[in-house]
Amino acid sequence: MIELPEVLTIVRQMNDELRGKRIESGIRGNTPHKFAFYNRPPGEYETILRGKTMGEATDHGGCILASVEPDYVLMLGGGGERILFHRSEATLPKKHQLLLRYQDGTYLSVTVQGWGYAQLWHRSEAGCPVGKGSVTPLSDAFTFEYFQRLFGELAEGDSRSIKFFIISKPGVWGVANGYLQDILFRAKIH
Repeated sequence: MIELPEVLTIVRQMNDELRGKRIESGIRGNTPHKFAFYNRPPGEYETILRGKTMGEATDHGGCILASVEPDYVLMLGGGGERILFHRSEATLPKKHQLLLRYQDGTYLSVTVQGWGYAQLWHRSEAGCPVGKGSVTPLSDAFTFEYFQRLFGELAEGDSRSIKFFIISKPGVWGVANGYLQDILFRAKIH
């Protein structure tokens, strides 16, 4: 599962390598996967993505929002994905849930392992994740007071563990099992 640290690294790499690249083709899912979540049929991905230009990628907790100019956004992540940049066709995976080919002969592949998103949203659509979501721990809005308010959402006598509290509802956006163990250990919280 990709978490906030991986998301930030992948966002930086996408901005370095993909921003400004023109998409020649986009293939949604050459391999069926029941836990790969899409929001459009395969043909729409191909039609919408062809000829568009990659814009800025941003973090959205455990997801990546990659701008597809002028008016779409790809939402990647949320679970277990391999999001890889390829300089040649020789390194492409046999199975993938999203494959973008750029006009310069490079590629971006997304292979879901477990579950994950590869959704394509128009910025005006209801449900589009741009500008929505929880506060991530690295944002200025994630203050001690904000964190304390999360505890106020618990019902009287709620007996859930701190682990369940952090990774589910109300949750800390972008933190899951992988990094949570180290955080709790260092904070001396059992």
